Amino acid sequence: MKVRYSPWIATVYLLLGVGLFGLSIWLMGLTGQFQPGILIGPLIAVLGMMMYSRPYVEIDKRNVVRLALVGSRTRVTTLAVGEQLISEGSRLYILTPSGERRRVRVATWLAHPGDWRAVTTALAPQASP
Repeated sequence: MKVRYSPWIATVYLLLGVGLFGLSIWLMGLTGQFQPGILIGPLIAVLGMMMYSRPYVEIDKRNVVRLALVGSRTRVTTLAVGEQLISEGSRLYILTPSGERRRVRVATWLAHPGDWRAVTTALAPQASP
């Protein structure tokens, strides 16, 4: 399952980048001095646009892969034989055969709410009859 970035976070980045760029252009017109926001604003806006198109995390039965927004660095959590990926509340855990739980580091506030709900529903422990 692929989990996208939250559209709210992406929109905030996009608006902040465009706003910083516009403010820097305006200030440069007033003061006649170079404003670093002219370079930083578009970079922030590009990050926001990338959040709309790139997945945040990919989850399957054996791996949790957190993808880098920029670059090729990924963080992979691989489950060992006998371990199980479960969700409790809004968090993911690895359940070992001995019953120990280890938390999987995924920032839920960055995740698309609908995608995250689908993941937690699919991984919720099933009640035995």
